[in-house]
Amino acid sequence: MEKVSLLMKDSSEGDSQKETMIDFILSWTLRRSMQQYSEEKPVLYQYCRKILGKLIGIEMTDDVQVISVETWKQWKYIDLWANIRITCNGKEEFHAVLIENKAYTPTHHNQL
Repeated sequence: MEKVSLLMKDSSEGDSQKETMIDFILSWTLRRSMQQYSEEKPVLYQYCRKILGKLIGIEMTDDVQVISVETWKQWKYIDLWANIRITCNGKEEFHAVLIENKAYTPTHHNQL
């Protein structure tokens, strides 16, 4: 069975420019925080959860489960957009994270 790379694949269509690699790394990191990866590489999983927790302002304790993370890159002037679904103390929560990153370019007028 062929393994599909989680790093270079997300929900986006197509590819983008210079910031694409940063977007892929951030997208991969956020998606590796999902519960389904908890056993595969537990240390990596814990660090990815901590990063996600910082971005959404939640302490990632054992009672927080990341159910799904869906990401898109370079969509409508948003470098990386992530929809996150978690459960915290049994209660379902939804979060959106919008990331603007810069690689070799200054800010400009049509950025969000």
